[in-house]
Amino acid sequence: MFQRILTAVAALLLSAAAVSASPLRVNDRDYRGAFTIPGAGRIQGQTARYWTDIKIFNDSDHQIYLRFELYSTAGYREALIDVNPIAAGGAAGYTWGSGYTNGLDPVTGLPITPDPPDFWATKLGYNVMGALRIVAVHQDGTDDESAVLHGSGRLMVAPNSGGYMWESQPGFTDYELGGVDRGKVTANGTLLPGSPESVSFITPYLKNARLAAVVTNFDRQHDLHFTVGERCAQFLGPNGLEKVCAAGASFDVPRGETRRVPIEMLEAHFVDRQFVQVGVNEHGNHNWSAFLTAVDDETNDSIVIWDALSERLLTQR
Repeated sequence: MFQRILTAVAALLLSAAAVSASPLRVNDRDYRGAFTIPGAGRIQGQTARYWTDIKIFNDSDHQIYLRFELYSTAGYREALIDVNPIAAGGAAGYTWGSGYTNGLDPVTGLPITPDPPDFWATKLGYNVMGALRIVAVHQDGTDDESAVLHGSGRLMVAPNSGGYMWESQPGFTDYELGGVDRGKVTANGTLLPGSPESVSFITPYLKNARLAAVVTNFDRQHDLHFTVGERCAQFLGPNGLEKVCAAGASFDVPRGETRRVPIEMLEAHFVDRQFVQVGVNEHGNHNWSAFLTAVDDETNDSIVIWDALSERLLTQR
């Protein structure tokens, strides 16, 4: 599942909207009134511009309105769409953060004068990335308890040299995203007892890469503290049994936000896969999610690494 990952620094350009919705409904396996995708709104990097296309399908027997909740690197904000509802059995498509520039600076290669932001950029912000949760609501903004919807996203990439490409982004239900069962699933799909407040990852073959954890805190009332454990390996060297380690990490994710945190690679000639565990230090009530990104140092090609449960769910769809 190869994806091109954003590495541009996000800036807060719009103030966060007032909190008006509850956190994820992680304990309801059957709830289908919302889905979440990773997203980016008009980020201009050194070599490309990024934005998100969104597809939404209304599987309900009645029309629905929408609330967009963005848990971003620049804080939480939301947008209520109380006009043009999606009809029963209908679909809608939106673009967040598209637009072109009026030329590039010959020295920096960055845009000189960007086009005015599109409608969604004015609502959700631009030069930001994070988790975008889309919720079915009534026209007054209250949650539509009987609604059923699903959808997906496409991360659009437009290199400064011209043309564009896109990468599919899966839509997760609240139950899938909250990972109620994640602590009980190993990398090969075997169910084992474990803590629901930690997520384990095993990467594919990686050498000369930059590794990072992307963590979203969906709790809009409490900050959460996370750790990535130290990882070590032993091998028989010229001087006998030797040990190499990669340092862990400790970081906070503020309420309603997303953080991207670099993870040190475990470097050894016999180590070609990385095992990483991300855990919350206090009870997070499943209102958080995480995935890893790896970027090749030479080609800048990237991969998104989901935890074992998410990979299995995506394969079963």
